Amino acid sequence: MKKIFYVVVALLAWWAYACYDDEPSVPWEIPRNPEWNAFFQDLDAKVERAMTWYEENRRTPQLSRGMQIVDSLMRDSFESQFELLVPLWNSAFVSSDEKRGLVAVEVPLWGKVQIQHVLEENSLAYDETGNVNYLMSYSRLVILTETEANRTIGFFMTIVPSRKFKETQGFDTFRSKYFEREEDFDGVILFHNFDGSFANGWRYQDGKIIRRLSASRPPQTRSGTITIIETCEHRYKTVCRDEYQVNEYGEMEYVGKVCEEIYVGSYCWYEYIIDAVGEPGEYDPECTHAKCLTCGGCLTPAYKNCYPCTCFTLTISSSQSEVVLTDSYTLEVTAEAKAVGYDFALHDCIIEMKSMEGEWVAVSSSGMEYVRRACGPRTWPIRARVEAPDGKTVYSQEIHVKEIFPSYKEILADADLKKQLDDIWVQTKQYADSTRRCEFGCWIYLDTQTGEFFCGKVDRGPDVEYKMGTNASLTPWPAETGIVKKATKPHEFAVEPVAFFHTHTPLTFSPDMTLRRTPVGPSQKDENWANEKKMLGLVYDYNPMDRGGIMAGHDLNASAVIIPFGPERREIDY
Repeated sequence: MKKIFYVVVALLAWWAYACYDDEPSVPWEIPRNPEWNAFFQDLDAKVERAMTWYEENRRTPQLSRGMQIVDSLMRDSFESQFELLVPLWNSAFVSSDEKRGLVAVEVPLWGKVQIQHVLEENSLAYDETGNVNYLMSYSRLVILTETEANRTIGFFMTIVPSRKFKETQGFDTFRSKYFEREEDFDGVILFHNFDGSFANGWRYQDGKIIRRLSASRPPQTRSGTITIIETCEHRYKTVCRDEYQVNEYGEMEYVGKVCEEIYVGSYCWYEYIIDAVGEPGEYDPECTHAKCLTCGGCLTPAYKNCYPCTCFTLTISSSQSEVVLTDSYTLEVTAEAKAVGYDFALHDCIIEMKSMEGEWVAVSSSGMEYVRRACGPRTWPIRARVEAPDGKTVYSQEIHVKEIFPSYKEILADADLKKQLDDIWVQTKQYADSTRRCEFGCWIYLDTQTGEFFCGKVDRGPDVEYKMGTNASLTPWPAETGIVKKATKPHEFAVEPVAFFHTHTPLTFSPDMTLRRTPVGPSQKDENWANEKKMLGLVYDYNPMDRGGIMAGHDLNASAVIIPFGPERREIDY
């Protein structure tokens, strides 16, 4: 009796330690008590079997490609996100679901480069606070064995807590297990196959499953489906390095580990509600039945996550990668069948462009070609999609087309605008007399709906006398808010400032007829302003008469030209 009592006490002590420790380790030193020995020997055997199975079935990169894998992570590729992580087998732990006859061996992962899966709300919290804990997710290797069928599968499980859960738990949020979630867990659980592809997942709210996650859009005809939501996560990579310093003896001395989080992209999935959302920890294995050899789609689905083969791919292209505002370009979609005899209706092809708010907006739904007139200055992400007969949505790759501002040559080629600028030059000359002179100017705008260039309000600088050391000037004012119109969506037209125009003054009426000389063209102050603002500048001034300048008393109506300065065209962060 006393012997049983000690065993029970020891088991309770181990259980309390396991509940406290975030990642309970399997003890490798077996105590002498026979009942205790048998208990842990069985655990050891499960972990040993899982380790052996993993070594035989994992996706192993070629050693010669090791650097390529690191480089691919740096290029925002996620297919090899788990290949560089090392399972910590001596920290593995075992759990089971007797009702379903399942045993899970869960193994923490370690690596100097790790991918963090971050919900949108957590990314915003990080931007607001700078607290890196908002970016942290946690991935484990899971080896799952179905004991009766003697079938074993392996995958990666990632815990992604919500912002609310992180804050209420004081960022201690990674205690969920494969068969057991924290009582009030809030966030998502993600499952990935060994090749890094997304398998499925679950959305939790206050400890309960509310939606299923899938990489493919479920067919609308599926029984029980009541709503489908497309959700995206942000991905950061955590890169750690060892830091050293030279000590007083000239030796390299280890200081510590330095880690940096770098945003690398996003990934989207579908969330949907069905009548029976499943058991906690339910992972759908990747399709192992007949597949289309080219696209990899499952031809004979068996698991919930295996939808029928879509069997065609889409490719979208643009006739130009950079297009001047109001010019036109062509977007063209091509499809390539991946299975003989597969019938698809590409008259339903939809071409989409992403708004500045991140929403995909359909710009064409009438076929495989769309001619677009550039109307919004920015780089537009563009893709095509087709709703396939099996309910899946097939997307093309994403391309980017930059719609840019016109250059000074294209602006000055507009005859109506040129006349407006000529009139301002005439006004400048008419205003000057023997006592005063001043500069005139305006913002030049482009309306992308009408294609019209026009001047905003015309204003003038202060009067300047004819004294040595004086210069006329005109300080640019902000573009008129009542005129400017931004295009945040692909169908919206913009009215944007494309250049700032001003005049320089004549010296015809200067009393100093012999000594006064002024260089023509933009001043250094003009150049500095234009380059700093990345704004095209235009100045109306006389042609050089003598050694790059004009002399006092020159002909008021001598020849004059419009001279550009600063960048060739207005520049923005596209």
